[in-house]
Order: sequence, then C-alpha cells, then structure tokens
Amino acid sequence: MILRMLAFFLSVGLAAQDYGYRQYSTAAGLPDARVERVVTDSLGYLYARTPLGWVRFDGLQFSDVDLPPAYVRDDVWLSEGEMDHIRQRYLRDTPYADTEILDLTDDVHGYRWLATSDRGLLRQLPSSFVTYSVGGGVSTITQQDGTLYIGTEGRGLYRMVDGSPQPAGQGAELEGLRITSLVADTSFLYVGTAGRGVYALGRDTLFQVRQRDGLPSNWVRKLLLNHSGLTVLTIAGDLAYVTVGDTTTQVSLDALGTKDLPSIVDMVSDSSHRLIIQLADGERQVESRTIGTLVSGLPAVRQMSLRRGTQLWYTTDDRGIFYTDLGAKPFRYARIDDRLLAGAEQYSAVLAREEQREVWVGTDQGVSRLYLDQNGQPLYARQYGAAEGFPVRGDGPTVIFADDRGGVWFATESGLVRLTNDEDNYRTPPVTSLEAVTLFYDTIAPNRVTFRARENHLGFRFRAVDLTHPEKIRYRYRLSPLEPEWSPATTETSVRYAGLPGGRYTFTASASTDGGNTWGRPASYRFTIEVPLLLQPWLLITGVALISVLLTGAFYGYNRRMLRRQAVVRSDWEKQNQLLKLEQQARQLQMNPHFIFNALNGIRGLVDRREARDQLSRFATLMRGILHNSRQERITLAEEIATLENYLRMEQFCHPHPFTYSIDIPGSVNSEEVSLPPMLVQPFAENAILHGFSGLDRPAELHIAFELVGRRCRISIRDNGVGRAIAGQRQADRQPGHQSVAVGVTQERISAMGGSMTIQDGEPHGTVVTLEIPVSYEW
Repeated sequence: MILRMLAFFLSVGLAAQDYGYRQYSTAAGLPDARVERVVTDSLGYLYARTPLGWVRFDGLQFSDVDLPPAYVRDDVWLSEGEMDHIRQRYLRDTPYADTEILDLTDDVHGYRWLATSDRGLLRQLPSSFVTYSVGGGVSTITQQDGTLYIGTEGRGLYRMVDGSPQPAGQGAELEGLRITSLVADTSFLYVGTAGRGVYALGRDTLFQVRQRDGLPSNWVRKLLLNHSGLTVLTIAGDLAYVTVGDTTTQVSLDALGTKDLPSIVDMVSDSSHRLIIQLADGERQVESRTIGTLVSGLPAVRQMSLRRGTQLWYTTDDRGIFYTDLGAKPFRYARIDDRLLAGAEQYSAVLAREEQREVWVGTDQGVSRLYLDQNGQPLYARQYGAAEGFPVRGDGPTVIFADDRGGVWFATESGLVRLTNDEDNYRTPPVTSLEAVTLFYDTIAPNRVTFRARENHLGFRFRAVDLTHPEKIRYRYRLSPLEPEWSPATTETSVRYAGLPGGRYTFTASASTDGGNTWGRPASYRFTIEVPLLLQPWLLITGVALISVLLTGAFYGYNRRMLRRQAVVRSDWEKQNQLLKLEQQARQLQMNPHFIFNALNGIRGLVDRREARDQLSRFATLMRGILHNSRQERITLAEEIATLENYLRMEQFCHPHPFTYSIDIPGSVNSEEVSLPPMLVQPFAENAILHGFSGLDRPAELHIAFELVGRRCRISIRDNGVGRAIAGQRQADRQPGHQSVAVGVTQERISAMGGSMTIQDGEPHGTVVTLEIPVSYEW
C-alpha cells in the first residue's frame, strides 16, 4: 500500500497537463467490460482480471492466461476514497467523468492504465494538442519571416514570441480590433478587419485602406495575394484589388461587380495566384474568366482550400465535405462519407496541403485528419476531440493553418491550438524477450546451451511489447558469427536455421518503434554445437600432414617412373588414340550389357521348353530390329512401336520385379506413313524399369503415349515408380560401376534435331518424361 500511494503522489504533478484517454473494452477483444485488477510486468505486458478470468494484453490483442507472473502480483488495493480522488483529478471534463475506478497501474513507458467497473480499461495519453490562450477566440493565422501572427475576435493582433502569444505592439490603432483575415508578403503584413478596412503593416509604416479610399466596404471577409497586389473580398461579396506602395495605395474594383451576378462568398488562389471564386447562388452557371474559375452549382460553401493546383476541397454549413477536380470538364463533386467524420453535424475550416496526402477538416466534434491515396481519394480518417486534448467549442475551428516548418495550427474559440508531432510523445523502444528456442520444431529448455553435431536445426521466437505503438514495432536479428550484419527490419517474430556447422554462436534480436532509428534492449542466446570427430582440428591437421607426405612421396615416385617411360609412352600415344576411336565406334553398336546378360540368363533356364523358343525368337527379332534401326536415319512410327513393344515384353520376361505397360498410338493417322528418328523412347523406358521400379512396394505400371500435333510428335513416358529423388539417392549409394549415358546422348540428339525434352515428378508418384520431336509424313 505504501509503494502504491508513493507512486500515486509522485505522479500528481502530471495533472496540470491535458490528458486524453483511449478505451479498450469488449469491442477491442476484452472478454468483459468489468475490470477488477490491472498490473504490468517488466517486459511491458499488461494483465487485467475480469469476472471471466485473467487476460494478457500486448498492445494488439487480449489472450487468456491463468495468472500474471508472480513478481507483478499485488493483492493490496487502493481505498474507494483514493480511487474517487483519482477519478475526480484525472477524468474531469472527459467522457469518462462518471466512471468508477477500481484499480490503476503505470506501464513501462509511464502511461497510466485505469481499471473501471463498466468501461473496460482506460489508457491515459498525453494530449496531441497544445492550447495557447489569447483571452478569447482566434479568427485567423498567418506567418511572416518565421513569426506566427494571430488575429483575434476583438482583442487585436498577437504574435508568437518564445513559444507564447504576445500583443503585436503596432500601436493603439490595432488594439481591440476584430481581425477577419491575415496574409503577408516580404514587405507587408496585411490585416483584414470587421468595420475598419485593411491595414498594411511594414517595418516602420502602417497604412489603412478604407471605404473612403475606394474599398467597396470596411467589412472584410478574406484577403489573398496575387501577382499585382492584394485581393480583398468583403462580407457583402464584392471584390477589390489593392496595390500598396511606399507612401500611397491604389484601389480598383473587380468588373464582376458590374454584372448582374450573385455575391461572392469565398475565394482561394492556386500556385500561380489565379483566383477561384465561389458565388452565393449555387444554381447559376458562370463561364471561366481570365482571373480564374468561377465555381457554381455547389451547396452553401463555408470555406475552400486548394490542393495541387486543381483539387478543390470545401466545407458546407450542414451538408458535409465535398471535393472536385477543376481540371475535369464538367466539374463533378464528390461528397466525403459521413462515417469517416465521427458523426459530425457542423463543418467549419478545411486545409488541403499542397503536396501532402492529407486534408484537415474542422467539425463540431473537433478536427479530422483525412488520409488520401496517391490519386487524392480519401482512404481513412483520424479523429481528434476532447479525449485527445482538442478544445471542442461551437462549430469547430475557424481557420486551419500550416506553417513553413510543417506545423499545423488551429484558430478556435478557446485560443490558438498547435498539433504536436508524434515524436513529442515517443518513448524509449521496447525490450525484446526470447519466447522459445526450438530444436527440430520441438521447444527445448531455455538453459540448454550445448548441442550434438547432428542437433543443428534450431529456431528462435522473440517478442517485444509496446502498448502505445504496437503497430510500429519492427524487429532485426542476427546469428553471430554466421551473420555479421543485422537483418532488414521486419514484422516477423521467428526465424529458423537449418544445417548449422559446429561452433559457438550468439543469436540476438531487438525491436524498434521509430522506423529503426533507435533499438531497444536486445534478447540474446549463446549456444554451442559440437564439431564432428572427423572435423576436429587436431584430426584435420594430422590428416592433412599425412596426406601431404603421401602425395609428396607418390609424386616423387611417379615422376621417376614417368622419366624412365617417357620415350615408350610417346610412341604408344598414336596407337592408343586409334584404339580409342575404334572402341568408340564399337560402343555405339552395343546394347546395355545388363539387359543382354539378364535376357540370356533367363532364356537359359528354359532351353527345353517351348517358352524358351518363343523368347529366343522374340529376342532375335528385337536384336534384328535394333541393329536395323540403328543404321537408319529415320524409321516409321509403326517400326518404332513394334521395336519398343518387343523390348518391353523382353523386359517383362527378364526383370525380377513384374510390371505392366501400355502403348497409346494416334488413331487418326496411319503409323506406317509417319517417320521419325529411331531409338528415342527406349532409353527412358529402360530408365523407368531399372531405376523407377527397383524396390517398389506397389504394382509397377509404365504408360507410353504418342500424339501427333501437326508435324511434331509429342511422346509421354509415365511411370509410377519411386521417383527421381529416391532413385538418385540409391544410385549414389551403389558401388561405382556402369554409368548409363543413354539419356544424356538421347537429349543431345533431340536438341540437335530441333526438339525438346522435359522431365518432372509425377502425381502422386513416379516420373513423367515428355518428348517433342519433328516428324515427316510419307504421302
């Protein structure tokens, strides 16, 4: 209790600041709006107890837990009187003024959390706005030479000096004025007033332009600067142009006043100082004029603002917010969805910043910040009201102004209001914790730091908690010394490493919430993977030394022998080259020795049977066909199929594993009339039988299909064998022996004749080989 009360009284000094609150109730995932206890831990997690049990909050979602960690549990509560005192102090003038507080705590960033009886959790936030009092309402704002000037409702002109508004001090003539508009150039600050015309303030001069000097009226609605000088719009809706010299002023009326047209209610200028004027009569269509564009056909406009020269935004008294593209012919007006504006009923000021993808709108609920897409269309809005510290009075701010530093200011009935930057509320980045370490996808004890050589598939799950900016959390990680550089910033909270070699490692992860400028305290995990015996340093050194000695001795003896036999070898080279050429030619006529051996071995067991004679006859036919076809450049499709069928039947007889096969031939064309290169399919069929069907635990099937497409033949060889991966592994495990090159040679033949070949895994088993080769028709 003493510690809780000490924390409370130490925090009382913050009460002088304006605070807002964010509510987390059932809509945010809290299981019950009745919160009885609230505590936090050192990692930043928040724990709340409701009638439905304890939950943990990480800034994004609530999750059920049995109990909070033991080191944050606290069974001592504040008294009802203390809670009522806190409610009166911290919830006064907020939507939660009548809410009953049951408990409170501060998170690791110093923000206070309140547990309420019916509103869920309330998080106290510093205000996003600072209000400067000028003794009344502010009507207009502008900037000149880095100084902000403030026009008031009946208290004259102010300027910001060292962060506080002070009277401008240009003399008694400006005291007590109701200022309606302010604009400035490099020479003068122009002040529009209600009833006193226009003042031009120079460094050492003060001019007044009134109705007797040529103005249509002393009651000024708005001032704008153009190429030639100052444009003045009166409350009666008349336009005048004022040129201020060193000692004289000139006033001219706009020709629009000589036409029988409605009065003007507002005007803006684009980057070229062209005027865009809004008429009071919304039904009358008016053509474009040289001074700019006369916009008509709109609801009663209250204020306008121009973005990127052509996108016009404007507020109306009670019909919402509209925007249009002045470059379109004709204009089309789009209305902002009311759901983006939090139920506002009155709309006042609008600021569409030139190159920014955002628009500020004043309403009777405060201000709204509309975010735009790249085409200038509204995406979503953020609302600022009393809960965020914005003074909500009347219909909303009368003017929204952006200074040359990007700051946004609001003229309100309560005074001058400034929007604070997000960086003003930024706290230290969150602490990262290591949630789990996995070995081959199984979670292990966090104190295990040594692994065997084969235990080299490790994963890490890490997490940081920031209850204030959970959506801004980004992580980086590295595994030293394998990764000397940090990973790019990411939202991923886990990483896995497979096949780590032996050695000592340190995994580190940290988090940031400001785009990677600063990173919080990291989480680290040091571990060791044992080095295999064969890779131990001493064994490697011994082995390298021994191999070096053996190689040196072998090289010395080999060099001696080579010197003695050099003369003999030189004479034998030509003979060996000739022999190699003859062997190469003979090898081209050989069949696979395994096939011939298996065939003859199988036939030998049936010498005295009729089946032996049949098999010998088939074998002779097959050999005769192969030898005949190998000497031909092209054979008919019928001959290729006949030879292939004899071969497959012999393989059925010889192969120890039974299999079935089928051959599909095109029925639309006579196979005797189609010719193609010989012996293209047999190597792939042999490959499927020897490697695909070896060790197969299901009935083996081989399917060969010929399809004619124009002057090309597509051949598909499909088996349901073990597949390429297993067959390749088995081939690698066998003792070195015969290495078939038939598939490679066949692929080179197909490529040379302008065909193509693809090999891919079958579904669900086996391999599919697809050949596409050119053919010719004999007709």
